[in-house]
Amino acid sequence: MLKHIHSPYFYKLISSFTLFITLVNFTFAAQITPITSIDVTANDIKICIGEITTFSLSTTEVGVQYQLKNNRTGNFVSNTITGSGAQANFDPVSPTENTNYTVVATHIASTDSANLDSSVSIEVVALPRLDLSVTAEHSSLCVGENLDVTIGNSESDVSYQIFGGANISETPVLGNGGNLIFSDFIPFRSASFQVNAIKQGCRTTVVLTNKMPLDVRLPPETQLHIFSDKREVCEGESVVLSLSPSDPTANYQLLNGTTPIGDTIMGNGGFINFGTVRPTVTTTYSADVKGHFCISPLRVDFAFKVDVHHPANINKILTSNKAEICEGEALICSIEESEVDIIYQLNDGTNFLDDQIIGNGKKINFPDIYPTKNLKYSAYAREIVCPDKLKLNNEVDLKFIQTSNFPIESLATPAE
Repeated sequence: MLKHIHSPYFYKLISSFTLFITLVNFTFAAQITPITSIDVTANDIKICIGEITTFSLSTTEVGVQYQLKNNRTGNFVSNTITGSGAQANFDPVSPTENTNYTVVATHIASTDSANLDSSVSIEVVALPRLDLSVTAEHSSLCVGENLDVTIGNSESDVSYQIFGGANISETPVLGNGGNLIFSDFIPFRSASFQVNAIKQGCRTTVVLTNKMPLDVRLPPETQLHIFSDKREVCEGESVVLSLSPSDPTANYQLLNGTTPIGDTIMGNGGFINFGTVRPTVTTTYSADVKGHFCISPLRVDFAFKVDVHHPANINKILTSNKAEICEGEALICSIEESEVDIIYQLNDGTNFLDDQIIGNGKKINFPDIYPTKNLKYSAYAREIVCPDKLKLNNEVDLKFIQTSNFPIESLATPAE
């Protein structure tokens, strides 16, 4: 049985205990209702189906628990966070449709709950369509060539990217709601190319179902030479052109400038013959080579020039310094306005004189000759390459006057 204690220390102890109980009751009463002004955010407010987003609290209260609520279903999702006075994240969630979320805060001691003021709406969109057509304008091509690739019925909020194997081949292109064309796509090897698709605002990349197989081959050799049996011909003559070595997986086309000559010829691994050509002017021939798997032909590196020489002009004028000549006098025959590099030779009606002269574009003279009788001189002209001598149209009709063995009396007059 307790005895009455009248010590002053006892009364002081009782007073201190009463003050402590009073302070505790005051603190507990102040924290019954959780603070609701805490910010709630999500790292992604627009996601594709199957993607996740994470909700965060800007701060938390000690003694308060927080739960994330799906307002569409009324269910709590993710984990429960116990306040620590610091920022906190809920575990990621993956909604399947548009959903609004709030956070419910519950005072642990009093069990009083309240919704935080902030709420967050998440937009959930479908993944890109996977069944779009993917087509190339050619199924095969050669290294370095390009082609157009078309994606049918593209979606306007989806970016598309061509890739082959592990290597991305093109920069992404945003769809246009119709046929989307990748212009000048250059594949570097044979592959079954595919198309990645990613919707705007999403992180998930999907691969279209349809693939695009392309056969990429090495181009044919272009360091080839065109050959001929002649490099110079006279107008009207023919030339046989050939090429070697040819590729049995390529076709060859002879060209005059950009004009095809004859038929396309398939390579055979050796010489191919383009046949006979008959150029009328100096011509440089080239050839195109097109691999069987290539889109476009390539130009063979080395061309072949055929110089065409034209026959001499037979309208040039043959002249002489005299129409009559006495025995022992010199006759000089000339070609007026001769042609450059044309060979001229005199003929006295029976024989060709030995000397030949070459035209220079001006008047040229034959060496002096000493006729011994009346003669008709003609001139023949020949181009250096062309074999035929062509007779000029005009002649020199020379009258010869003999003076030796002539009777002196025949020179006297009747009066003498």
